[in-house]
Amino acid sequence: MKTKSKPRSKAGAQTQHQEHDHGQCGHDHGPCGHDHGLMCEIQVRKFRQEDYKELRATWKAGDIKLDDTDSAKFIKDNLKRFAHSYRIFIAEAQMVDAAKNAPVGEPRIAGGVITTFDGHRAHVYHLAVHPDFRSVGLGKALLDTCEKQARMWGARHLRLSARKDASR
Repeated sequence: MKTKSKPRSKAGAQTQHQEHDHGQCGHDHGPCGHDHGLMCEIQVRKFRQEDYKELRATWKAGDIKLDDTDSAKFIKDNLKRFAHSYRIFIAEAQMVDAAKNAPVGEPRIAGGVITTFDGHRAHVYHLAVHPDFRSVGLGKALLDTCEKQARMWGARHLRLSARKDASR
């Protein structure tokens, strides 16, 4: 389902919300909000190993403090070892020329998050949105996806840890 939202810039750039059905998702995704006369479609989906490099760059741009547990190998091992209690979700943005109704360029990763389940509680880690895609509801879309996953696991609580800044 597609709906148009109010233009977000003085140049009159149109934005569009598109609802996607991809398993863990099922909610409206926000527009990109850039002043370029294009629309932006956002899709939240499960992480694929080939996403790692771009996801890591997004985490860094989002001031997420990374360590050895965020390496490609560690993540790959966790996804296999904890297949029923460890998820990474990616928010992918695709620019669309509204006049031609055609994609512009390649989709890019605009956000990501890790969700885990310990048998009682779900936890959210590394929730980040690239600075180019902030203030359009992308963080909410990722968090909503984590909440839905937590319910699927049977978690009664969802815990999110946040830092005031990257220095702590």
